[in-house]
Amino acid sequence: MDLKQYIIPAIDDLKKLQPACQTPAPVVFLMKANICNLKALVQLLHKHHKQVYVHIEFMDGFKPDKEGLKLLKNEYQVDGIVSANAKALVMAQSCNLQVVYRLFLVDSISLKRSQQILLNNDFSTIEVLPAINALKEVKLLQKIFVHSHLIAGGFVRDQALIKQIFDCGFQAVDSSDVRVWPTLKPHPAPQHGK
Repeated sequence: MDLKQYIIPAIDDLKKLQPACQTPAPVVFLMKANICNLKALVQLLHKHHKQVYVHIEFMDGFKPDKEGLKLLKNEYQVDGIVSANAKALVMAQSCNLQVVYRLFLVDSISLKRSQQILLNNDFSTIEVLPAINALKEVKLLQKIFVHSHLIAGGFVRDQALIKQIFDCGFQAVDSSDVRVWPTLKPHPAPQHGK
């Protein structure tokens, strides 16, 4: 995943689909989908040059087993998955899907548990939630997960917090709040000579 201080749209409502297509981010996190509408959603997002990462815990009608993950890759053309389920992420990698590990940073025990999971698995991208805790523990996270790209997510609702997160060295932020999504700037019309 190419992360250069992007704000990744997290689509938790299908009304946010079109605004997500108008952002400069090359990636979207699709939180609101089911096996009936997923194919059309992925096709639309791909048409707008977005990589689609599906939150598998939030997807209706889907089972995160090997066959289900192969289906996501081969039939639905999903680019990657987002999950706190390390076993599902490992299976997804074997199906050539990109993965984002969700680390819920609620206390030191959750951090130690995630550190142990990541010692035994190669997940190159980690989403740390909530963002405010990620910000407070950034130095420790960078020390522990030195080879991983870090994304901050959860309760990201204002530009001041986003600036702090980027200033501390996170590669990306994800948010479901459309108000913080930047939009593509329209290209000026070419000037024609008289």
